Amino acid sequence: MEESQLYPCFYPCTNKSEFDILDTQACELLDFPNAGALDYCNPIIDNFGVYWFTVNPEVNSLVDLTKCVPYDEIVLPPSPPLQS
Repeated sequence: MEESQLYPCFYPCTNKSEFDILDTQACELLDFPNAGALDYCNPIIDNFGVYWFTVNPEVNSLVDLTKCVPYDEIVLPPSPPLQS
């Protein structure tokens, strides 16, 4: 996937802790002024409880790109019906 990598792509974290570590590393890599208070991204949590980390070119060195998938391949839980 690396040669024709499309961004954003999404990396599956084994747990919330791994997501938090990647998020902190991304903040530091991007030189966010207050990395402890800011987030690089919010997790996408799929139907199976997997936390997905958003990967853009600026932070792709933090993950194994061969494990990344496009958004369309993430199985999301059904949205609750809108109430009027």
